This record gives sequence, structure tokens and C-alpha cells, in this order.
Amino acid sequence: MINKCPICKSKNITKKGKNTDDRQRYFCKNCKKYFQPKIELPSWVKKAYNDYAFKGMIYKDLTIKYNKSIPTLVKYFDILNNKPNKPNKNNNKQPINLIFDATFFKRK
Repeated sequence: MINKCPICKSKNITKKGKNTDDRQRYFCKNCKKYFQPKIELPSWVKKAYNDYAFKGMIYKDLTIKYNKSIPTLVKYFDILNNKPNKPNKNNNKQPINLIFDATFFKRK
């Protein structure tokens, strides 16, 4: 729970719903601004992500090196990449066109 506004430092704040990725929103009655607390990531997350993205380590190797499960790694990597935890219910579904190159499926 957050106890003061990060903008005006007032303690006159209230909870005001949740955003699309289910994070708590707050409203400051003093400065009339909405805000949400920043996500604090554990120190190992950036190191693990660098190993994954730049050194080519796979999840199995990361689980051994950092002693974390694959779902835990995925959860923190998604947070690091600003992906929401839950799919957005209000997304506009639009049709997509798939184009396949038939030369790849050559008969033998």
C-alpha cells in the first residue's frame, strides 16, 4: 500500500480502481492527480533477462542458474517488457490475413 502522493507528497490519497493490467490506481485529493506505484523488480531479474536476451541462455539454464521456476521467469520478463498480466478484455478484434509460401511445402 502506498501512503503518499509521489507528485505533491500529500497523504490525502484514496484507492481509485485498477488499470487494464490489474494494478491498483490511486487518486490524490490534494493535487487531483491519478497515479500508481512503480513496480520494484528483484535485483536478479535484469541479470537473468540479459542472459536470456543477449547471451542466448534458455529458460532451463536460467532456472538452474537463478534457482527460479520457468513461470516465475516468464512473469518477471513480461513485467520488464511492460506486458500486462491479463489479456485486455476491451481489445478490438480485427481480422488478419495469413500468407503462406507454398514452396516450403514441396512434395517429395
